[in-house]
Amino acid sequence: MMNCTQRAEESIQATHYSFLATLEVLGKLSFSALAGGMVDTVGFPIAFILFLFLTSSSALHVWRATETGILKEQLKEQPQ
Repeated sequence: MMNCTQRAEESIQATHYSFLATLEVLGKLSFSALAGGMVDTVGFPIAFILFLFLTSSSALHVWRATETGILKEQLKEQPQ
């Protein structure tokens, strides 16, 4: 978030960061409400496996993006 905010126009950086932080908190709150309902409905073991799959798939996506996608180009441009 900080890196994204630093690329925003200087006059709106504080607002930009606050907005992103608010979206992050709202996302966590909405997911926790849905996750609680899911655990109550399907049970803890099945919900745990589902969440493990979702976490693994997002980590795999980020790894592939750094190996083959646009993130590879961005990583090349950064000083070591």
